[in-house]
Amino acid sequence: MKHVMIDLETLSTDPDAAFISIGACQFDPDEGKIYKLNFYTLINWKSAMKGRSVSASTLQWWLKQDREAIKGIMDSGSSPGLKQALMWLSDWFPTGSMVWSNGANFDLPILEHAYTQYEIEQYIPWKYHDTRDVRTICALVEGMIDRKDYPFKGTPHNALDDAIHQAEYVCDMWRTIRRSLRHSLGQGRNQQSI
Repeated sequence: MKHVMIDLETLSTDPDAAFISIGACQFDPDEGKIYKLNFYTLINWKSAMKGRSVSASTLQWWLKQDREAIKGIMDSGSSPGLKQALMWLSDWFPTGSMVWSNGANFDLPILEHAYTQYEIEQYIPWKYHDTRDVRTICALVEGMIDRKDYPFKGTPHNALDDAIHQAEYVCDMWRTIRRSLRHSLGQGRNQQSI
């Protein structure tokens, strides 16, 4: 089964949030591999904000971020419009993949809202039953692995760098849970045979 991590950089936290970049990477949590099959696009600001919400608190938050992160989202004049960016994501997305994001109620629902806004929801590239949440797996390994222990490579709040970072620690968490389950199931079988 293929896995994809998606991250957005948004201008609000609402379901209809304007977002100005999409980053995604393919990974294999069983093997602990992040593939170089990445997706990244900025979105033209005018198009990104048309009919979508922008919040003052999120804009204030952006002003406090690293200068590189802010610079990375500012030069979007020649970037595609939102509808084109969504279609590019659909074309890139590997069919039948599990799709992950950091929060069950954030990145993916915002993307789905945008597909619906443009009446192209038939191009949403994942099925509802293939969505996965980073926060849930982090909670499952609490006390064993802490995502704060993973050094960040790249620029925080760059959508692609964030997606890759999340995929890296999800791989370790996934494998830790699987090892733990195999160990527990193996012990259970041994006790039954005594």
